Amino acid sequence: MKKHLPILLVGVLLLVALLPGWNAQAAPAWQGSIPLKNAGFEEGTTNGWSWWYIPDTVDPDINKSWYKPMYVPNQDPKRVHGGSQSIELNNEYRKWRGGVYQTVSATPGDKVVFKIWVQGYISPNGLMLARVGIDPNGGSSADAAQWSGTTTVGESYVQLVSPEVIVGAGGKVTVFTQAEPPAPVNKSAIFLDDATLEITGQGQTQPQPTTPSQPVQPTSPPAQTIKPAPVQADGSIVYTVQSGDTLFAIAIAHDTTVDSIMQLNGMSNTVISVGQKLLIRGPTTPPTATLAPTTAASPTPEPTPVPPTGQICIQAYNDRDGNSQAGGVGEDLLPGVVFALSGSSGVIANYTTDGTNEPHCFVELLPDTYSVKIVPPTGYSATTPEVWSLGLAGGQNVQVSFGAKRGGAAPTATPASQQSSGGGSSSFLAGAGRIILGILAVIVLVGLGAAGMYFVAMRR
Repeated sequence: MKKHLPILLVGVLLLVALLPGWNAQAAPAWQGSIPLKNAGFEEGTTNGWSWWYIPDTVDPDINKSWYKPMYVPNQDPKRVHGGSQSIELNNEYRKWRGGVYQTVSATPGDKVVFKIWVQGYISPNGLMLARVGIDPNGGSSADAAQWSGTTTVGESYVQLVSPEVIVGAGGKVTVFTQAEPPAPVNKSAIFLDDATLEITGQGQTQPQPTTPSQPVQPTSPPAQTIKPAPVQADGSIVYTVQSGDTLFAIAIAHDTTVDSIMQLNGMSNTVISVGQKLLIRGPTTPPTATLAPTTAASPTPEPTPVPPTGQICIQAYNDRDGNSQAGGVGEDLLPGVVFALSGSSGVIANYTTDGTNEPHCFVELLPDTYSVKIVPPTGYSATTPEVWSLGLAGGQNVQVSFGAKRGGAAPTATPASQQSSGGGSSSFLAGAGRIILGILAVIVLVGLGAAGMYFVAMRR
């Protein structure tokens, strides 16, 4: 019996060590979850959730404008992670930034994380930017949340996880989502589904404070807050990249976009390095020129007013009927006619018609007296004057239409006054002569008749 005593003692000790609660360190870590209202968005977009977004700021530069996204339920199966619908935030041809949030009760001192499934869509093909956050003190401002890193999200659902925080003494926490397109595009959207708030560690029982306590600091470091770079003398902003920075976070801190920073710095991707200097905004103030001292200011000369200019437009036509008027049958534009324009200063320009691009205009002509000389093509003769004298006033438009017909020189037209007086006199004299000759003929015939009758009477 004595030989077996040590063996029995060892067995008893092993049995005691395995009893529940004997070794506290062997107990598993406590975990659980805090219910979120409408966590799967099956009840629409507002039941349990609130919206937040950057207020509308419309600027002529679309890259500096912010617009409110649309919040709508989506039942398209490829846009749903679980259940029958998700929530969609979208906008078209606009830049926007926003998300949803919800405040719930929690046990002070508990460690919690927020998780949610997200999917993105950009037309044309692209990736949305998204992140999740949590405020351990239950505030409603996204600026007070501790955020995860920014993730690019495409059309496959991924789960985003917030930093782990310790619930503050107030016993409230607020969970947040944030999304935005990297630049204004045809259409951009984010889809949210199946949110959870998980307890990763149980806090100790805390006595009720007699005075308001300060918020409990998280054990894990919060997301890095970027301090905006100061504005330089010329209005530009230059930021030096620090460890842990992302281009998206830098853009948010300076109220601009990733695309704008990339364009200003000639970047083809979003990779940045510590110590790199990024131009956030170009100079806005022109440099001040140093003026040399002068003894007296010179008077500003008054500008000499320039009179309005005019134009002379010319064309030539085939005057087939020779009536000095365009518009007859077959009287088309005539090519090969040379126009020479002269003014008080001499010859200004020449132009030869091509029969297609007329009328042709001599433009920007100052007020003056101009002369237009026309030379018909070989085998044609002018039916309108070959030299025109034109007085051109400021802003006046004068048209010259020249006619010519195939063949020899046209007969010189007799002035209208000569035709009237000469033609009328000749017609009168010719008519009077014919009357006199008729009267004389009648007298001769009467005389001859009388003489015949006389001779007949004498013979009897």
